[in-house]
Amino acid sequence: QVIDLGTQTNEYQGEVSTVRQIRLAWELTGDDRLGSGASFQMKNKEPFLVTEIVTLSLNERANLRRLLEGWRGRPFTEDELKGFDIVNLLGKPCLLD
Repeated sequence: QVIDLGTQTNEYQGEVSTVRQIRLAWELTGDDRLGSGASFQMKNKEPFLVTEIVTLSLNERANLRRLLEGWRGRPFTEDELKGFDIVNLLGKPCLLD
């Protein structure tokens, strides 16, 4: 899931700022291939969901950019940054650590 949380007001060390935030969510599916007995479902049989709220920014120090570059396994090029659309993440598999 990619959910637009809109513009949020934050306060840090007395400084107030507004930032646009998104929530990314991943459904864990599949089998436990390591044999640890881990379950990918909650007790109510719904898929287990992992979420992260980040500022919608691809600045070189932004958490979203670090997350995406880790997911991709390589840094963005300048051209990729210019044409990046967050919606393209939907339906893409990844390894969560």
